[in-house]
Amino acid sequence: MVLLFWVLLLLPLAEAGAQPLTSTWWYPNGTPEGTRNNPATTKLADTANLQIIWRTESLKNSPVLLAGKVRQEGANQQQIIGLESGSHILRFLDAFGRMYDTVNYDETIDPSTPYTLTLTGLFNSEATMPNGVGVPNLLGLGIEREQRGETQLNGILSQPNGRNGFSVRIPTLASNDPSYNRIAGVYPAAAFMVQGKPTVFAIASQNQFRNTTPSTPDSIVNGVYRYTNSGNGFVQTDRFPIAPGVYPQAPAITITDSSAIPYIAPSTRSLIEPAGQVIPAGQGVTPTLTTRMYGIGLKVDDKLAHVETRRFTSQTSQNDTLGETNSYFVRMYDGRDRSQLTFPSEYRLVTTNFSEDRPGVPSITLLLTQDGLPVDQSRGIFSINTVKNVGWTILSGNVDGNDTSKQDPGVDGEYPNNPGNEVLAAYRQLDGRDVDSNYLFFFQRNGAREPNNGGRVFWNYTAWPFKGRLMAVADIVRDADTAKQEIIIAHSDSLIVLQMNRYADVLLSTVDASRRQWFRQVKAFKLDSRVVAVAVADLQGNGTNTIVATTERATYAIGTAIENPLGEVTTKDEYCRGEQATARWGARRVGGGEQGLRVIVRASTGTDSVMIAELKPATDSGTFTFPTGQLLPGSYTLLLQDNAVPTLSATSLSFTITGPSIKPLVLPRSQYRPGDAIAAQTVIRCASNLRLERALGSGNDWEAVPATITYLGDTAFIQTNAPCLDPCPTQQTARLRFRLVDTSLAGVESVADTITLLTEPIQLSIDSGAARARLLRWNPNLFDCDSVELTITTADAAGVKTVSNRPGIYDLNLPRNFAGTVTARLCCGSGSSSCTFGRAAFELEPIEVGTYAQPNPFNPMLGGRESIVEIFYDLELRGSVTITIYDASRALVRQLLRSGDKEAGLNVEQWDGRNSDGAVVANGTYICVVESSSGEQSSIPILILKR
Repeated sequence: MVLLFWVLLLLPLAEAGAQPLTSTWWYPNGTPEGTRNNPATTKLADTANLQIIWRTESLKNSPVLLAGKVRQEGANQQQIIGLESGSHILRFLDAFGRMYDTVNYDETIDPSTPYTLTLTGLFNSEATMPNGVGVPNLLGLGIEREQRGETQLNGILSQPNGRNGFSVRIPTLASNDPSYNRIAGVYPAAAFMVQGKPTVFAIASQNQFRNTTPSTPDSIVNGVYRYTNSGNGFVQTDRFPIAPGVYPQAPAITITDSSAIPYIAPSTRSLIEPAGQVIPAGQGVTPTLTTRMYGIGLKVDDKLAHVETRRFTSQTSQNDTLGETNSYFVRMYDGRDRSQLTFPSEYRLVTTNFSEDRPGVPSITLLLTQDGLPVDQSRGIFSINTVKNVGWTILSGNVDGNDTSKQDPGVDGEYPNNPGNEVLAAYRQLDGRDVDSNYLFFFQRNGAREPNNGGRVFWNYTAWPFKGRLMAVADIVRDADTAKQEIIIAHSDSLIVLQMNRYADVLLSTVDASRRQWFRQVKAFKLDSRVVAVAVADLQGNGTNTIVATTERATYAIGTAIENPLGEVTTKDEYCRGEQATARWGARRVGGGEQGLRVIVRASTGTDSVMIAELKPATDSGTFTFPTGQLLPGSYTLLLQDNAVPTLSATSLSFTITGPSIKPLVLPRSQYRPGDAIAAQTVIRCASNLRLERALGSGNDWEAVPATITYLGDTAFIQTNAPCLDPCPTQQTARLRFRLVDTSLAGVESVADTITLLTEPIQLSIDSGAARARLLRWNPNLFDCDSVELTITTADAAGVKTVSNRPGIYDLNLPRNFAGTVTARLCCGSGSSSCTFGRAAFELEPIEVGTYAQPNPFNPMLGGRESIVEIFYDLELRGSVTITIYDASRALVRQLLRSGDKEAGLNVEQWDGRNSDGAVVANGTYICVVESSSGEQSSIPILILKR
C-alpha cells in the first residue's frame, strides 16, 4: 500500500492568542527510512513521457496530502485526501483528480469554538508493522482548539471516507495557572498491532503553558499517548509526558531487525533532564537552560518506556530561545550484505532546527536505534557553523541506484559505494518559504569493513547548491543502466525532477569539487503559483508513479499521459464551408477544467491553427458549435485544450471543410415555347441556397427566374417554365442561357446551359391592294385580353395603338410616311401575361412628300373606300386652309374646305367626286387648289375615270 504525506502548517488561533506551531510533515504508514513515500517501481521508459496529466482547483494550498486506497471500487487505484489551508472541509479526489466526496467537520465539531483541523494520516490498525500493510481502515485528524469548561480535547479517527469517527481524548487541561491559555492539539499519529491488539498512538501538544508542579508529570499535557482496542473501542492505556513541549509532528516509529518491539521518537522542544522534572517554560526561564536541545527515545512494550534522552548541543549564545528536534528512523542499506556491516540496518537520525525567532545552528546526528548512542563518536554531529536559523528536510532513498563506478581505487577508494539507501538533507525555513541559498547534502553509510584512513561511517559525500526546497525522493523515471530514484525539489512555482549522475563521470569531469555537477535536471514544470506540498503515489494502480503537487491555486498530477484525458472528440467527416458545425465530446476522464477549454482548429498540413471557441467553465461532456466560414477548404482536426494545462487535450479524427460547387446545368431539351415546363436536376456540394437565373444571348445581364428548387442529398431538382420574353416580339426565336447560383456564397455558380425559345405568331389577314386604307382581321378568341395592342412598323416609321379585341377587325389608314414593307403586330400588350401575338406584312408604295391625291385616278362610282380620293398636303406653318376643286376650264366645281384651321405638317381631306350640287362629275381632269393663310399654296391634278 502506498501512502504519501507532506508538509503541514498549523495556523494559530488568533482569537486565543496562540503562538504558531512549526511546519512539519506526517508519514504514518510510510517507510521507516524517513521519506514520505512508498511508491511502486515506475514503468516509465523515458522522461519524455512525464507530463502534467491533470489539474484541479480542489485541494489548492493543501499542506497535507494523503494517498491510499480508501474506496472499494477502482481496482488498485488510490485516492487523494486533503484539507485546503485553514479549511474544515475534507475533500476526496480519485486517481484522475475528480472530486467525488466532501466531509464538512463543522457539522460535527462545534464551530463556535475556533479550531484547526489537520490530516495526520491513513492507518491500518491491524498491521503488524508501523509502516503499515494492506488497506487502511482509519483516517487520522488532529484538532487544535481551546478547552472550554471541562470538555476534553480530542483528535478524530474515522473510517477512510472521513465519516463515522470516534474521539481520541486526552485528560482535561489543568487550570492551575489561568494566565496561560488552554489551547492544545491532539493528533493521531500511528496505528498498528502491538501484542496482538490494535493500537493507536497520538501526540498532544500545548503551545504555551506553565507547570507549577514540576514533580508531577501527570500535570504535563505534552507527550505521547497510547490507545488500545481490547474489543470495546480504543481507550487510553498509558502515556509518556514530555516537557516543556512536543511539536505536533508524527513521531519516528520503527521495528528494528533485531527486535519485535517498536521504537518511537517524537519531535521536541528544548528541555532539561529528566523529562518529568520541569522548570517552567515561558517567562522567568533561565537562558542557559534553553541552549541545549534533547531528543527523546521511547520503546513500546507493556508501557511506553524511556530508552534515552540525548542532549544535542546547539552552537548558539545563551540568549537563544527554544529550538526544535526532529527524529527519523533511516535504513541505509538494502540488507543483502549484512555480514559486512558493523552496525544494524536501522538508525535514528536527529536534527536540530531553528528560525529567525528561535536562532541557532542546525545540526544532524546519527544514532543507534536500540540505545541512542552515536554511530560515529568522533563525528557525531554534522553542521556548518556559518549557516544559522534554518531547519532540515530529511529524506532517504536509493538515489545513486547502487552505482559502482566509484569503486575504482584510482577514482575514490577511501569511501566505497553505499549498497542501499542514502540520506538526503536540505535546509528548510520553518515557515515554509524557499531557501535561496540551499544545499542538497548527500549522506552515505560507509559499507567497508575497515574504512581507509579512519573514514567515517556516516559521511556527507557532497553538498550540491540549489534554490528552493527539497520535496520528495521516489522512482519517477527509469534510467537505462540503473535503478536510481529521483529527487523532487521546488522553487517558487517550479517543480523540478533531478537524477544523480554517475560517480565516475562527475569525479573525472573536474578536479574542483565545488564545480562538480552531481545532479542533473531531467524534467521541470512551471506551475501556476508557489508549490506548497508534494506526494508520490501509484495512483492508477498500474505500477507507474504519479507526482501530486499542491500550489496556492491548484493541485497538479504529473506522470504518464492518460489516454483521452478530456474524452473523445467526435465530428462529422465533412462540413460545408460556412456551415455552423457541431462537434461532441464526452466522458472526460480527469478532473479540473475550472479555467475552461479552448477549441482550436488545425490544418492537417502545415502549422496553421485558428481558435474558434472558448468553453468556460469546462464540463465533463457536451456539444458545441463552431463556424467554418473562416476556414479554407481542406482537411482539419479539432483540438480541445485545457486553458490552464495545454498538454491536457483531445484531438478529433480528421474532417474536411468542403467548398461549395455546382455541376453544369443541363436542360433536357434545347428548344422550348413560352410557358413550356422545364424540369432539370444537377449535382451540388455544399450549395443549398440556390437561385435560377437567365440571360439573353451571350450577354451577362443575369436576372432571377421564378423556380421551385428542392434538394435530395447532393442533388438539386429545378422546376420552372419557359418565359415570355416579349408580349410582342419582333423575332420568332431567342437564345436564352440558364444557370444556378448560390445566393449565400459569392462567385459560386454552375456552368450555364443554352436553349432556344420558339415564338410562332398567329396569322393576321389584311386586305390586298395599294391603298393606304386597309382592313386588318383576326380571331379574337386567340387573345386572352379585352383590348389588344396594334403596332405598325416600317423601316422608317412606327405606330402603336390600343384597339378593342372583341370585333376582330380594324381599319388601317396609313399615313404617307409609311412605305415599303409594313408589318402589323397584334398582342395583349405589356400589361398582360399572355404571350400570344399575331403578325402580318404587306407592301405599300411610297408617295411624294408635298401635296398629292390617293388613289389617283379614282372612280367615284365604285362605292366604299375605293370611291373616295384622299388629298394629302404638307404645311410648313399652321394656318387657315381653303381647298377648292376646279374643272379644266378653271370653273368652280366644289369648295372642299373653307378657312379650316390646320396644324403644320401632313394633313388630309377627302373628295367623293361630286360637285356642289351633289352630282357625280363627268370624267376628266380636275384641279385641286390648296391655299393657307400663311401664304402657302399648292395644286394637284385629279383624274376622274368612271367605267
